[in-house]
Amino acid sequence: MSRMSLHAIAKEIEKEYFNKSECGEVLLSYKTVERRFKQFIQSFNIDITFLKDEKNAIYLSQTESVFVKGILTESIDKNGFLYKLLYTDEITDLNPATFEDLSGFMNNMYQHMNGKISDTDRDFYMVDLNRNLSYSALLECHQMHALIDALFANTNPMLYSQQVYLLSEFRKKLEKDFAHSIVTITLQTTELAEYIKDYKIVTGEKHMNYGDELESDTAKEYRQRDRDVLMFLEQNPLIKEHIETKLNMTIEEILQ
Repeated sequence: MSRMSLHAIAKEIEKEYFNKSECGEVLLSYKTVERRFKQFIQSFNIDITFLKDEKNAIYLSQTESVFVKGILTESIDKNGFLYKLLYTDEITDLNPATFEDLSGFMNNMYQHMNGKISDTDRDFYMVDLNRNLSYSALLECHQMHALIDALFANTNPMLYSQQVYLLSEFRKKLEKDFAHSIVTITLQTTELAEYIKDYKIVTGEKHMNYGDELESDTAKEYRQRDRDVLMFLEQNPLIKEHIETKLNMTIEEILQ
């Protein structure tokens, strides 16, 4: 399988930016691209020395190089989602307000890879990005917001009293669903914490084993679930206190 160096990828991006220049000037140095790669790797707490060979160079497989080139290209665009996420304070959380930027990034990455690598490899990277950035979940939120806006717009031909009644009934339904979800998540989170605590006691292990040695998508998903649960409980201290009181153990001791 052919490989490509990070230096060669950076030079390609530099050349592409030069070709876009209307004044015949180098708009982007390959050194900037290489530096951006290092920053990107560090943001995920990856030791870059593990990626280097004996000659201190970084080589990537053909599929990896296409993906990384797309990532680097996106991280250079100061108006793009990835640049804002990694290097500014404009995006502090992934929420519906940032959906348009995120959607543009996902589409750009698809275009960067489409036709350059196999459909299977392209879809693998897109699924991984989707999971890490919660894209599909945010898409559902975006569509729900759009439906609420559409519902409100459709009440315009009604009498005002009818508008208020319809929207009030819809709000009550959402409140009921929200209350039900709080009860459900409290029960499920308590059961999860209890299961993990019992597993650690029985096995004497410090961490749950989700088949991590296989590096499967399932194991990664369970690990991410545990991190998300920990974050959720930090943001909901009453639920956290309830679980810790019941299990006589801190959430950090259980989930970390």
